[in-house]
Amino acid sequence: MKILQVHNVTRFRGGGDRVFELTVAGLRAREDVEVITFVKDSAELALGLRGKVGAALNGVRAPRAVLREFEAVVERERPDVVHVHELYPYITPWALVTCSERGIPVVMSCHEFRLTCPVGTHLRDGVGCRLCLDGPSSWPCATHNCRGRRSESFAFALRHGKARKTEVFKKHVGCFLAASDFMRRHLEAAGFGPVRHVPFPIVIHEGESSDGESKGGFEEGVDGEYAAFVGRFVPEKGIHTLLEAARVTGIPVKLAGRVGDLPLDLPPNAACVGELRGADLAAFYRGARFLVVPSEWDEPYGLVAGEAQLHGRPVIATRVGGLQELVSEGETGLLVGSGDPAALAAAMKTLWSDPERCRRLGATGRSRIDATASLPVHSARLVDLYRELM
Repeated sequence: MKILQVHNVTRFRGGGDRVFELTVAGLRAREDVEVITFVKDSAELALGLRGKVGAALNGVRAPRAVLREFEAVVERERPDVVHVHELYPYITPWALVTCSERGIPVVMSCHEFRLTCPVGTHLRDGVGCRLCLDGPSSWPCATHNCRGRRSESFAFALRHGKARKTEVFKKHVGCFLAASDFMRRHLEAAGFGPVRHVPFPIVIHEGESSDGESKGGFEEGVDGEYAAFVGRFVPEKGIHTLLEAARVTGIPVKLAGRVGDLPLDLPPNAACVGELRGADLAAFYRGARFLVVPSEWDEPYGLVAGEAQLHGRPVIATRVGGLQELVSEGETGLLVGSGDPAALAAAMKTLWSDPERCRRLGATGRSRIDATASLPVHSARLVDLYRELM
């Protein structure tokens, strides 16, 4: 079968971009699938006002040049199934109409809350928000300036409202993919369907050796030298809660990610190591005793939690969104309430003082990720779904 994978790479590259790359790699490793791609990069948009205006217009009217290019690929390759990931701001959902007109089934991976929230997070000023989901329109995004810039908030509200009014996703997507059961229930409650729960693939990062270091578990004699955090430095990721817990415990904490403009008051035992990728990120996981994911918003999945478990590291996470599915209390890590530095500090002390327990939790986590979210397992589930739609 021939599958066309479609994706708009985000400007700062996030988990959705990595999932797309892994999906393509996993399918290409199979002999029964031919994979072609149609990829656009947000970095290609013009900078400044011109680029922003162009991106905004793409969201409410079909970008002719891009769609002609997409149509040409579809006509030339004649795929059996089109699998789309992120579509804004370059490709846009109007490409879905091209597939429907030719009778080609479409699968869509939902990496964020893009279908139900203009900005994709259901957050307003760092607090959970459902105004656009429960209300009659997407206009609250503009009135409450959810993007932090009036022009961007207006543009996001406009494009989301257009997609909502035309029902372009509901009419032209044959099946939506949710990485967590939490996300599946959310999409179904919002009227999208059918929705399949297919966990995102989690793999050892590129550049790692295939020797003992990549087999999971702690290296013999090494207990991990710090508690780790991996992710975006934004309030909803619980950064400030983690730093307060670190200050209380005195446990060494290292944070990996792009710092950005978020003001941080680092205690003496905490340090930022910058944004890490590939083998450097893998080494960062292996050097930790455990990973902390203190998110204060409904994470659709929590990719970093799965990555840490694949490296044999237990995870302390908050009971939010899909995280509480990836992390099993007392089996692969510990769960705490969100925004509670005292509870987080207690959990960190518990694991820090018991390296042997960390090894056991980490080993269990590794086994579960291998069984449920390895690349071959993910690819096999996708192929089964493609055949069903065909």
